[in-house]
Amino acid sequence: MKTDKLFYRLFHVQPELVLELAGIRAPYPKGYRHRSLELKETSFRLDGVLHPPSAAWPHVFWEVQFQPDKTFYARWLASIFICLHQERVTAWRGLVLFPDRSQDVGDPVPYAPLLEHGLIQRVYLEDLEHTDTETGSWGVSLIRLVVAPEYRVPAIANDLLVAAADEASGLARDEAVDLLETVLVYKLPNLSREEIRTMLHLPDTDLKETRFYREAFAEGEVQGEARGEARGEARGEAAMLLRLLRLRFGEVPEAVRRKIESTDPQTLLEWSDRVLTATSIEQVIGEND
Repeated sequence: MKTDKLFYRLFHVQPELVLELAGIRAPYPKGYRHRSLELKETSFRLDGVLHPPSAAWPHVFWEVQFQPDKTFYARWLASIFICLHQERVTAWRGLVLFPDRSQDVGDPVPYAPLLEHGLIQRVYLEDLEHTDTETGSWGVSLIRLVVAPEYRVPAIANDLLVAAADEASGLARDEAVDLLETVLVYKLPNLSREEIRTMLHLPDTDLKETRFYREAFAEGEVQGEARGEARGEARGEAAMLLRLLRLRFGEVPEAVRRKIESTDPQTLLEWSDRVLTATSIEQVIGEND
C-alpha cells in the first residue's frame, strides 16, 4: 500500500483531521466533503481536496510528499491555482505532509508570502513522534503511528485501541479498529492477520466484526494449503480494489466486478496502484490487461 493511498483512506473517513493538522478552526468540520481531483491540464493531479459546506469556509488542498522532489512546490501550487480557476474557488488553504525535513527539498522562496500568511501549512510527521501523546485527536495519534519506530508500534496501537473503545476516536468502534488495522498493514506489511490480532489483544470475534476483516479476508478464508491460500489472497486483493474503486468512482458495474474477481492477485495489485491517478474505471483495469 502506497503512502498517498493510506492517507487518502484516513482523510476520507475523517476529513476533519486535515483541518486539525492545518490549524483550521471550522464551525462544523464534519460538514467538509473529501475527494481527490484530476485536473484537465496534463500531468496535474491533487491528492485530496476538502470541499466546505459553505462558501464562507476555505477549500483545503492536502498533499503527502514522502519522496524528495525539487519541483514539488511549483507543481503542487500550479495544480492548486488551476483548480482555483476551473472550479471558481475563492477561499483556500494548503496542507502538505512530509515524513521529515530531509524530504522537503523544494524551493519555497518564490512562494514565501503564501507561507508567511498561513495559506500553506507544512507538517513534518517526525515532530509528532516527539509531541505529548495526549496532544491532538485520536486521528493525529493514528498518524503518529505511521512514523513511529517499529518497537513502539504495539504500545501505541494498543493505546489507540483502548481510546477507540472509549469512543475517543469520534468513530464507531469497528470503524476505528478498521483504520487502525489499515495503518498496521501499511506499517508492518509482513504481519499476518493472526499476528495483528495478537498485537492488539483482540479476541477473534472482535477482529471478525471489522470491515477490514470482512472485505479483505473473510471471503478469502483458506480451504486448503496451497490452493486455498492463493484463492484467499486473490479474494482479499479483489475486495480491496473494489473498495478503492467505489471510493473513487462510485458504484462498480457488475461486469467490472466479475473481471476483478477472476483476476490474479499480482494484476489486482497493479490495478490498485492506478486508482488515484486514473480518471475512469476503464483506465484502471484497461482493455489490454
